[in-house]
Amino acid sequence: MTTIQKTCILASFTLFLLLHPFEAKPSSTTQAESLVQWKNTLSFPSSLNSWSLNNLKNLCNWTGILCTTTGSVSSINLASTTIYGTLKNFDFTSFPNLTVFDLSNNSLSGSIPPNIGNLSSLQLLDLSNNYFVESIPPDIGMLSELHYISLF
Repeated sequence: MTTIQKTCILASFTLFLLLHPFEAKPSSTTQAESLVQWKNTLSFPSSLNSWSLNNLKNLCNWTGILCTTTGSVSSINLASTTIYGTLKNFDFTSFPNLTVFDLSNNSLSGSIPPNIGNLSSLQLLDLSNNYFVESIPPDIGMLSELHYISLF
C-alpha cells in the first residue's frame, strides 16, 4: 500500500468519525444505579421501594418509570409521591432520552440545578408545588424540545 493510499484511507476514516460521532449512551444499569443513588439522598421514599439495586433488571417496572423500547428511561413521573429532598444529587446526564420529568406536589427543596439543561429530549417539566428556592437557572433555556413547563 502506498503512502497516498494510506493517507486517503486515514482521511476517509477521519471524515467518517466526524460525520458519525460516537456518543456513549448510559445503559439501563447505569440509569438504575443513578436513580438508586438519588433515592438514597431522599427522606421518606417508601413510595420508591421498587427502586433497588436488587431489582436492576426491572427498571422499566419501577414506580414512576417508563422506558423506550430499547430499555432507556423516557419518563420519570413521581408526582404526589411524598418525597422529601433535593435535586442536588440527581444525575441529569444519565437520562438523554428523558421526555417527561414530573416531580410535582412533593416536598423537594433547595435549588434547581443548572445541569437540568442536559435533558435535551425533555418535553414536559413539572416541578410545581415544591419548595425550590433561588432563581430559575438559565440553563432551562437549553431545553429546546420543551412543550410544557410548570415551576410554581
